[in-house]
Amino acid sequence: MVDWDVTGRGRNGIPGIDEVLLLTVLNPSKRLKFGNFLGADSIKRKLLPKEKEQDVLDRLVEEAYLIKNRFSKPHVVVIGGSSVSNTASDFAYLAAQILCEHLISGGTVFNCGRGGISTIFSIVGSQIFQKETPKKVVSLLPRNTRSIMLVTEVGIEKIGNDVNERDIGLVFVADYILSICGRRGYVPKVTSFPEDIDTTENQLKFACDYIEARHKPNLILFPDTGGVTEFYAKKIRNKYSSTEKRVDEGKYVYGPSNGEITIAYGLDENSIKRALCDII
Repeated sequence: MVDWDVTGRGRNGIPGIDEVLLLTVLNPSKRLKFGNFLGADSIKRKLLPKEKEQDVLDRLVEEAYLIKNRFSKPHVVVIGGSSVSNTASDFAYLAAQILCEHLISGGTVFNCGRGGISTIFSIVGSQIFQKETPKKVVSLLPRNTRSIMLVTEVGIEKIGNDVNERDIGLVFVADYILSICGRRGYVPKVTSFPEDIDTTENQLKFACDYIEARHKPNLILFPDTGGVTEFYAKKIRNKYSSTEKRVDEGKYVYGPSNGEITIAYGLDENSIKRALCDII
């Protein structure tokens, strides 16, 4: 691994990141809070009718496989999120560096964000890629949305035509990534309000139901990043307390019907490296 200098909070005027997303679904309420995240239309966003969800998913499946087949290395990683705080900026920088190394080695990165970790990724990428020619970054933003991620020579390819398809696409791709990598995925929640827990849980259930015949995703939560992740971790502990297994210092595994969930406490550098490198 390239030597990594974890900088101070808010380097170059960029705020720290509350949550780093490697595999995720975005919650609609996030864009209600950050109205300019995907443009003014996001404030009045309407959910895609249930009867059209399957059609959208099927098309995204086809596009995802086409993208995968264009690269020599099939492993893909989803990053994104725009939570803004200084509680985990070291986490964000370290994650970005590991993902950049993944690109250099021939991997593909799926991005689902426009700010936040994407901005950090851009800063790190502009340094790491000065002498390297990375592979492809695939954005799950709608095609007509400008992404600020990796303002370097990295090519960006977009799938999804509108905001509705973007959300459903993220639900699908989170499990698609896991089925390709065959490894555990890190899926923190991206919202900041306790009342959004049920919504994010329903999104995860939808993803699990869709791909259940092939793969049951294993999730890793880092509740120390705060926000809704902390509340969600508490809910998991209460709901599945009878299945709790302590697997390491500060790490507990729970066994709900839709897949194993690991809750890992602590954001020290070694723990982060182990968790993120396991994914890639």
